[in-house]
Amino acid sequence: SFGKANLSIETAVTAIANQVAATPVTRLLVLYDVRYHAHMSNLEERIRSETGIDVVMGKIPKVVRRPQQGGSNVTPTDGGGGCGEEHCCSSTTTGGCNSKHNNEQSTRDASAVETEATPEITSSSNDPSSNDDDKEDSMPTSTTGGLELPIDFNEKGPFTFLYIGEETSLQYMNVVLRFLSAKVPPENYWIWRQTQEQLSTELSPRFQKKLNRRFYMVQKSKLASVYGVLVANLSERHTQSAVLEIQRMIKNHDRSSYIFAVGKINPAKLSNFGEIDCFVLVACPEHSLLENDRDFPTPIITPAELSMALGVTEWGQVEYSLSIDNYLCHSGSPMAARGDDDDSEDDAPYFNPVSGQYESAIVKDDTIDLAALPGKGTLTTYNSAAADFLKQREYQGLQVEAGQTEVRVAVEGQKGIASNYSER
Repeated sequence: SFGKANLSIETAVTAIANQVAATPVTRLLVLYDVRYHAHMSNLEERIRSETGIDVVMGKIPKVVRRPQQGGSNVTPTDGGGGCGEEHCCSSTTTGGCNSKHNNEQSTRDASAVETEATPEITSSSNDPSSNDDDKEDSMPTSTTGGLELPIDFNEKGPFTFLYIGEETSLQYMNVVLRFLSAKVPPENYWIWRQTQEQLSTELSPRFQKKLNRRFYMVQKSKLASVYGVLVANLSERHTQSAVLEIQRMIKNHDRSSYIFAVGKINPAKLSNFGEIDCFVLVACPEHSLLENDRDFPTPIITPAELSMALGVTEWGQVEYSLSIDNYLCHSGSPMAARGDDDDSEDDAPYFNPVSGQYESAIVKDDTIDLAALPGKGTLTTYNSAAADFLKQREYQGLQVEAGQTEVRVAVEGQKGIASNYSER
């Protein structure tokens, strides 16, 4: 059943405790594949008791609505991919995204929440545990890899990241990319592979190749002139706002874009659009990274990687995220607006690691030099051999000769088959 996959807790705790003893680790951040969710509480307690270090365990987001005095219900914590920025889209009781997409949604969200039938939640003042639960629920959180974490978990000192699962998981790729781009990254990257019952304390060469693949596609997309925006999930919140923001960004950088509403993405379907140099996939975080991306002839990147390719953001400036909400929060960065001053260096060449050479930046030039054209800017007489041949033909198609022919009354003509018309 869901969340109850086999996990060798004894073996895992022993390996983790031995590694903690050999490595100066004071805090451990644990994220996991949801298949092992049922074992995480036990694993957290065992690690604490065996090592004595602080353990921060990711949790599956919960939607808790509590009635207010005014009678309306609000959602204090939804874990919906908050970026963790102050006064942005972090999951807090008062936090909300300051970007324009949240303003459009706030009115609809308020009316929808008021009409929803939600169970009433009550707590007893005599139960101290209930007060602790309320305090924990009200703490601001951020979402990483689909799991909730305290928003300030990386502000309490150095920490080591531990993942329970396989390195082939797209969730693991998402989490590592986010931590690598964080201002305070983990000191160590550990992973417990249940299939091998082995604890790895560094990123494997195979996984590093996958990271290089993401970097390669970002560099490749810098040379693109035509982008295709793939909308794979129309039900995702703020999808329309994200697509419009992507189009605006591409247009501001003098590129072209087309929108494709697709279902399941496959190489055969995208191969029909050879004019597209790069695709931007707008989907939920669980499906924004493709397992078989090497099978596609055209690079497929995420909206966050598009921002890096166009120079709107830089690696490490904001945390890597697959969430549409986070992308919209950071899309209003001051770097997003291109300067119109004469000192702009948009046309400066840059080094492309893909080709190993300096490339010229793609800058749209609206001026036309007529002297550089084949005709040198002079008017010439155009002669068409096809038009000359048409003039020599006796029948040149139906001709409109209005006013040049006599008007006659319609009469009944011959009838029959073409080989033998009967006379009347």
